[in-house]
Amino acid sequence: MGIRVGRGQSPYSKFKAVRPALENCSCVVERYLRMPGVEIDPLIRGAAREERKQLSELLETLCESLLMLSDALGRMGSW
Repeated sequence: MGIRVGRGQSPYSKFKAVRPALENCSCVVERYLRMPGVEIDPLIRGAAREERKQLSELLETLCESLLMLSDALGRMGSW
């Protein structure tokens, strides 16, 4: 019948969704970084070595991706 259900998101709508995701990620990371060492050490120590390694690799990949996004935004024009 040619009836479309739902709408596709525009590229700009997708772009606008990035900010809340980044703010949430930043908030979560800041919460862990602000924990006193006494509290965060048991979290780290309680994980197996392989889990810590995987988390470290995920963080490195995330950092690289964030830098690539930042570079792309910077190339689009002056702030």
